[in-house]
Amino acid sequence: MVHCPAKVNLTLGIQGKRLDGYHELETIMQSISLEDTLYLSSEGTGISLVADYPGLPVGEDNLIYRAAVLLRDYAGANKGVRITLKKQIPLAAGLAGGSTDAAGTLRALNRLWGLGLTAPELEELGSQLGSDVPFCLRGGTALARGRGEKLTFLEGPGDWWLTLVKIPVSISTAAVYHSFRLEAVTQQPDQEAMLDAIRKDRLKEAGLNLVNVLETVTIPWYPEIGAVRAEMVERGAIGALMSGSGPTVFGLVADRAEAIRLAAAFRDRYREVYVVRTLSNIGDNLSMISL
Repeated sequence: MVHCPAKVNLTLGIQGKRLDGYHELETIMQSISLEDTLYLSSEGTGISLVADYPGLPVGEDNLIYRAAVLLRDYAGANKGVRITLKKQIPLAAGLAGGSTDAAGTLRALNRLWGLGLTAPELEELGSQLGSDVPFCLRGGTALARGRGEKLTFLEGPGDWWLTLVKIPVSISTAAVYHSFRLEAVTQQPDQEAMLDAIRKDRLKEAGLNLVNVLETVTIPWYPEIGAVRAEMVERGAIGALMSGSGPTVFGLVADRAEAIRLAAAFRDRYREVYVVRTLSNIGDNLSMISL
């Protein structure tokens, strides 16, 4: 069994577009307690995936399947696996659901198949699957630069509690980045201020420094995202922000009781509402994998 935690972006800044077509990012990513679960067992030489989520692809369009194929081919392993996915992280939500599942697959199969690949090797493979996968391999708290692959891991905050609301729309991450215009940005994140808030475990300072420049694209497309963000603050959240390219909005609150109270205010209107807390480093925690 492998636990695959979601993430939120506490900040997300973009400095411009690179020659390779990717955007130059600077973002602080944070693992949270909302998670998918993978169950793996050795099976012949083929790779099969079963999911409990209706309509979810289980072949080459799924990052779990692609991660297993990539790892097997890289290692030259004549091995197979059956993977069962229990899905809790909503799809296309800006929470790295696919990326964390791919990362969990790489970590678990490296152990199940006895491959002995190093963390840098797994991170290099992960970067071929998606920009968030290298972070998800280790998790916790990190400042990511480049296209997300240049990671500086940090000592995370204490237990920070969040309420998540996924707006019921599907958003293409590629479309958001394609439509992003640097000239439309009026405020870039103060990364140092957020890092200082994390280091000193100062929740109020963190709430004041929640900034995501992709909101300049996604909120005009879906004003409901901005409305939910504003309502969270009106209802007592210390700060609120869209995660990633959206459409999920999270509110940072004082404690678990406040997170539950805030969630209750949205549950009559939204199906996907979650109360979560921040997680520390996960990649070296063997309790995250039991095979």
